[in-house]
Amino acid sequence: MISIIFFGYNEEKFIKQCVLNLVEKISHKNFEIIIVNDGSSDKTKDEIDKIFIEGIKVTKINKLKNQGIARAVYDGLSLAQGELVSWLPSDGAYDSNSLGKFFDTCMSTDHDLFIGYRGNKKERVFFRFFLSEFLTFVLNLIFLKKIKDYNGVISVKKKLLKKIILPNHPSFQWVIIMQLLKNKVKNLEIPVKMTIPEPGDGSSSINIKTYFSYLLSLLKLIQIILFKKND
Repeated sequence: MISIIFFGYNEEKFIKQCVLNLVEKISHKNFEIIIVNDGSSDKTKDEIDKIFIEGIKVTKINKLKNQGIARAVYDGLSLAQGELVSWLPSDGAYDSNSLGKFFDTCMSTDHDLFIGYRGNKKERVFFRFFLSEFLTFVLNLIFLKKIKDYNGVISVKKKLLKKIILPNHPSFQWVIIMQLLKNKVKNLEIPVKMTIPEPGDGSSSINIKTYFSYLLSLLKLIQIILFKKND
């Protein structure tokens, strides 16, 4: 079974349809849904309460305080029952048909780690595309890897997450993937399709603060991978 975690903050306009669209597109029904409302101040909780999927277990976590993406995902992981786990934003950032194929592959193929790389990244706003490609290049260069994308969708065997450091910062997924690759887990890269234009799209979100945040995350990643520290 696979546990699919949806995390969201103030996603009342998207979260219900995002979950239902994905469930409809997955052929294999051996999965559960975990929805984490990360302390939203809008009507996200009301929309989550409306979600019912016949034959599929849906677990709902409504947090009183916003604690960020990483913590929301980890809260979901604490309740996950699947051998495989995955996490997704609840704003419809990915095409549901593409995600359905991704999860069908995860459930029909024996690998430790599935990396869903964003095959249509070139269609993004230029600065978002450039930043993503640059970070991928830097990570591959530093750690001698050839991964296509570190910020797409991943699915991983839950037991493996107990053997690595799970950092509490927005770019936690880099750290998870890199540690798993360092441990030489059996991995498979699968293309997934982004929704273009992206929810909340616009170059205004890419600024000096964003670049500084990514640089800080990269330094933390190097610290964890090379020195096994998580300060």
